Amino acid sequence: MQFFLQLPLASLPARFTVRGDGMLQLFYCSVDDGSCETWRPFSGTHLVRLLTGRAAAAAQPAGLAPFPVRAIAGWHELIDYPHPGEHEALGLVYEYDFPNKRVSVSCADLGVALRDLDLGSGVAQTIATAEQGDKLGGWPAWIQNVEYPVCLECGRPMDLVFQVDSKDNIPHMFGDVGCGHITQCPIHPHVLAFGWACS
Repeated sequence: MQFFLQLPLASLPARFTVRGDGMLQLFYCSVDDGSCETWRPFSGTHLVRLLTGRAAAAAQPAGLAPFPVRAIAGWHELIDYPHPGEHEALGLVYEYDFPNKRVSVSCADLGVALRDLDLGSGVAQTIATAEQGDKLGGWPAWIQNVEYPVCLECGRPMDLVFQVDSKDNIPHMFGDVGCGHITQCPIHPHVLAFGWACS
């Protein structure tokens, strides 16, 4: 498998917490000939792990040209919001008035109530500004549907750790300009997954 990225957890911003210690690493089958389900979490076509022991240099496997070395020089914070497919589970309620081409949006938990908005203005898409590109944490920029993997041990939805977008910093394209997500179980930190989707 091709080495894609590693994140020394101790070097991550203090406001972001990955559960566990050590080095988060992603290895991925980048030479898929169509016979592997590289898109599916837990498919065996990639390896996401927390390396906690002593690290040692290893030779690149024969037949794989390594990606150019890139280093994360620093982090900058940005604000993003969840994909429209996650709004209902988060308490956002949309009330549509199709004859008058209006929509109202409310969230009781937040005390938000927006009434009589133009239906053609793309309200859900305006609220949903999950950033694309490579990023640490935040809300996943889903290409198709909301697809959080569930932990193999407890069945809970997993949390986003890192988003890997096609040809942002890693010179690889997931399918047709797809986007991948490293996720982690909130209860079992050793359970990590990687999955991607494309349009």
